[in-house]
Amino acid sequence: MQERLCSRRASPPDAFVAAHGQIKAALQAARVGSALFCMAQTAEKIGHWPNRAEFATEWKMSTRQVTRDWALIHEALGTTASDPQLADWILARRAEGRAANAKQLEALEAPALIAA
Repeated sequence: MQERLCSRRASPPDAFVAAHGQIKAALQAARVGSALFCMAQTAEKIGHWPNRAEFATEWKMSTRQVTRDWALIHEALGTTASDPQLADWILARRAEGRAANAKQLEALEAPALIAA
């Protein structure tokens, strides 16, 4: 799955631009990223990848809006938002990011003013 997502990463912006123009493409790409982040947040909270109803309830959205967002995810990534491989990939990246952030924080030295 990672190879598939990484290989597609370069092409969706081009597809969006061709289909919708630059400004609309940027807005839709932001909406896709936001929806994926929110889905990952919800998954961590409830313990499994959310379905549309759970996602809509958690973020106080209509199921119609969730359906639109999930359609954008499908258009951008070529997969469904409920794809378990996509869920695993996103949650793994979040875990890697958190681990990297923790290492960076440990490596920081407290300024002399704070340490004293």
